[in-house]
Amino acid sequence: LMQYGYNVSQTEDLSALRRKKILALLVDNHILTRSDVISYLDFFISQRKHQSRFEKAIEKWEDDREFIENYNTELFGGD
Repeated sequence: LMQYGYNVSQTEDLSALRRKKILALLVDNHILTRSDVISYLDFFISQRKHQSRFEKAIEKWEDDREFIENYNTELFGGD
């Protein structure tokens, strides 16, 4: 995901809208499926969930996961 510009770093400070646009473009352009993105985000969350310094990152990953999980499901019926 990072190679496409996605990150939750506080130094980069991408807005929630910008992160979601990146994820949507990856799915829309068939670079990754929604399931792929969810798997990556779940991995990031599980790897850092016991480290308090990643609390903000985890919040962003969880928010982005919820977004992508529901992205376009009404229009396209999922992957």
